[in-house]
Amino acid sequence: MRFDPSFNLGHVFTILALVGSVFVAYMNIVRTVDSHELRLETIEKQVGSSASFQNQVLMTLTTIREDIATLKERSKASGDERP
Repeated sequence: MRFDPSFNLGHVFTILALVGSVFVAYMNIVRTVDSHELRLETIEKQVGSSASFQNQVLMTLTTIREDIATLKERSKASGDERP
């Protein structure tokens, strides 16, 4: 077997096909990464709004518990005053 240094049109097409394949693969990866970044941003926004909602619910429950404790104290105080 000998090395043939000639260069023909088949070689050019092969190189163009390889370069084109690499370019298409790279663009596909970029598009996939962009898609995943968009999904992550959406999930982060949902988690943030969920955390905000949970804080509001927690504050409301705390207020309700405080009001119940106040009502219990008032009912005990008014029950002690009755004969």
